[in-house]
Amino acid sequence: MTNCKDPLAGFTLKELMADDGLTFDFGEEFKDDIDDRYKYNPNVNIADDDLIKFMNLELSDDEEDTQNTPDYSNKIEPISLGLNFDKVKGKMVDLTPDGKIKKLIRQNGVGEIVPQESLVTIKYSGYFEGQDDPYDSSHMRGSPDRYRLNQGNLIWGLDLAIQSMKKHEVSIFWIHPDYAYGELGCLPLVPPQAEVMFIVHLIDYLDNGSADTGENLNREQRNIFAQVKKFVHHLLVSGADNFKHGQYRRAIRDYKRAANNIEDAQLDNEEEEAEMKRIVSRIYQNLAICYNKENMPRQACIACNKVVNKTCKTYYHYGKALTKMGEYSQAIEQLELGLNLSPNDADLIKQINITNDFNMKYSVIEKQMWGKCLGLDNSNEDARNKEYKKLAIELCEEFMKDENILRQPLSEGLRPEVGKMIRKEALAMGLNVTIHERYGKEVVYLEKPNYK
Repeated sequence: MTNCKDPLAGFTLKELMADDGLTFDFGEEFKDDIDDRYKYNPNVNIADDDLIKFMNLELSDDEEDTQNTPDYSNKIEPISLGLNFDKVKGKMVDLTPDGKIKKLIRQNGVGEIVPQESLVTIKYSGYFEGQDDPYDSSHMRGSPDRYRLNQGNLIWGLDLAIQSMKKHEVSIFWIHPDYAYGELGCLPLVPPQAEVMFIVHLIDYLDNGSADTGENLNREQRNIFAQVKKFVHHLLVSGADNFKHGQYRRAIRDYKRAANNIEDAQLDNEEEEAEMKRIVSRIYQNLAICYNKENMPRQACIACNKVVNKTCKTYYHYGKALTKMGEYSQAIEQLELGLNLSPNDADLIKQINITNDFNMKYSVIEKQMWGKCLGLDNSNEDARNKEYKKLAIELCEEFMKDENILRQPLSEGLRPEVGKMIRKEALAMGLNVTIHERYGKEVVYLEKPNYK
């Protein structure tokens, strides 16, 4: 019997693809006010060259991967696919005996074919024939998607198509309506008898058992290091891909989840302990990088402290975070520890120069302020206050212009009247003024609103 659903209440792909079909029950509250971007328009067409350019661009990725994830994108050679699906199908091979799913490999993968019921991480775009833009795309959402195969989470044809792939493979699939949305489609988004074409990049996968580690196993099973390690590796790959595409918050989420899993793992021997420390170090170092990207230097420092096997890269990001916090002396200490490990590291040397420049710059500014204040001793109170205000505004404006620092300590040697004026002008400009206890003394800081 056909399942009847209110579309506004939501439904799953599994219900949509059921043998008995799915009937939508529209009430009076349903209005035809769907955004035009999501309506099917049979009259939209583009030229052959435009489609070829778009499909080739879709698979190009020249961004530098700073997280040491393998990058196979440079091996993709552009090919001309043509406008209509028939031209593309002529270059494809049958994936099913009935020829209703076809495949064209754009980039060869590595390893074994993805097992059934795996948890896959993919980037993809799906097209209708003759349409300029994809009707569905993980690229537009800015992040890869994860799906469990053979669970009804994807249209059946795409599910079967992915089961033919290897890790890092990029392929194009043509799917007949019988394996997609059927005879009626799903208006207004999916037209009737719609053939679909997908460009799919299989970033990573976890086999059935490893996927269960992160989803279905009980706590005792989930703590077994050998199982946890596979699940954590999957999160690291996902985090690296999110980082590569500027999705730093998503990468932080992946790395924190990886840290929580690996740190709870049960270790049976010294070898597993050593490996766990290596993985933990990698996770927290990557977290420090992401936190610095998100202007969260305090969190970056905490992450660096949790790195067990510190490298020159750890000290670099530690020093960078401390510089953002206005802790110049501590930043130099960490950066010099990195130089002890790698004396010729260009990034460390550059960051030391940047940190020293900031330290010297604000020392000079404060000395100039102190000198000008001395010259006002013989002035009347109104003249002094007017000059104090001018000095305070200059300091705050200079601080706001520096994009690489988020916090700046104020000198203890400033006169109380000057300090009071700086706080007043800082608050007027939207800056924060905070007081911290450091080494038994109160230190006053200027902070930008985005300091975290």
